[in-house]
Amino acid sequence: MRKTTLLAALSMSAALFFTACQKEQTKTVENTTVQPAASGFRSTLEPCTEFDEADFLLNPNDAEDQNVNYALYYMTYAYRQVEAQHPTAITALKTAVQNSPAKEVDLYAFADNNPSITATINSAVAAIAEQSSVNFKYKTFLNPKLVHTQIQYKPFIVVPNAATADFGLPIYWAVGAQIDENIHPTKEDHIPVFYLDELGNCNFTALGEAEAMALANPLFIVTNGDLTVLSGVTPRSNFDVREEEQKSGFRVLAPTFEQNLFLINQAYENSGRIDYAVIGLVRYATSNDGWLIDQGYRMNRNSLGLPMGVTFALVNHSAMRPFGQYNIMARQFCDAVIASFEYDWYARGKDFGRLCLLGGSGNGLEPLNGRSKYADEWYHFNPTTNNGFNLNAFNANLVMQTYTTSKGYMRIQRLDRDL
Repeated sequence: MRKTTLLAALSMSAALFFTACQKEQTKTVENTTVQPAASGFRSTLEPCTEFDEADFLLNPNDAEDQNVNYALYYMTYAYRQVEAQHPTAITALKTAVQNSPAKEVDLYAFADNNPSITATINSAVAAIAEQSSVNFKYKTFLNPKLVHTQIQYKPFIVVPNAATADFGLPIYWAVGAQIDENIHPTKEDHIPVFYLDELGNCNFTALGEAEAMALANPLFIVTNGDLTVLSGVTPRSNFDVREEEQKSGFRVLAPTFEQNLFLINQAYENSGRIDYAVIGLVRYATSNDGWLIDQGYRMNRNSLGLPMGVTFALVNHSAMRPFGQYNIMARQFCDAVIASFEYDWYARGKDFGRLCLLGGSGNGLEPLNGRSKYADEWYHFNPTTNNGFNLNAFNANLVMQTYTTSKGYMRIQRLDRDL
């Protein structure tokens, strides 16, 4: 019954587009022929029939999120039409993704640099959104929809499997909006994916992170990007991240920073689970060598407001040992920045903090980016003030420091021990 009610809220043209994919037709809403798949290509994906657009577009609890979902869906549709009508532009898009350190492309900027596709995008967005095509400008139409909690976003392509994908294979297109887990509990953290089979027929399926990362085909996810984020999800361009050196016969003082208690007071998803992530960067005092931290924990929504005694090794001795020095003291590394946030694997990185590079404050700030749909979905460290904390402030003994906001509480513990 709920599906019938939700479908009634969808536009007729959007429903036609989706139905065309489900029925494996080769015509789009605009009656343009879909580009056939590569010769000899056979997709390993299987079409899904139990989903409809309402399951990833609508959000009755957040009208702004729903608007963002529609905007991303419109742009996904538009770029599928670009693929059909401007194959050389898609080749350029693939190249732009591969040349990007973060494997992402600003779709507004890409269209500006390839003006031949603008008319196609205008026409496609107008058609799918049931707008008059007369003097229609897709950016003017989409920008008001790409606002969430007073933050303006714009559409990006991100390709999470770019490192292993074969860009010679056809693109799988995806919308950066989760399928409603309350309707489909077995499809947790899945997003809708459109693809062509070997006959050029359009199909629809849903993929989670593990499945997406295992794809041979490049997965082009249309997602929303924060205008303030300038660099990639793994911002290590100014860091030389090395393997720990192993050497026997040395007595090493090994400081370990752990998050050993936390709680969060709110959830950003409608599902029963919360993907809580912690990321961080550490910089040594004598160079711009650094260490990336990446931890994750899945918790139940029923745990909101409850202390969670789960330990994350935020910074361990492997990260903080200066190479060639085996009697480490706290002063041998400078500072760190740690962020905690709602993790969305399909999203573009959002800027959750800045770490000062060698030379002090203001002499280059390395952004700490994490994959989250919205830039304000953080828990313990406000990104506007999260410029790192000085690890020298911790004594050589057991120390605990707490960080509290209205969103949650975190306790970081330092324990020094001999190895």
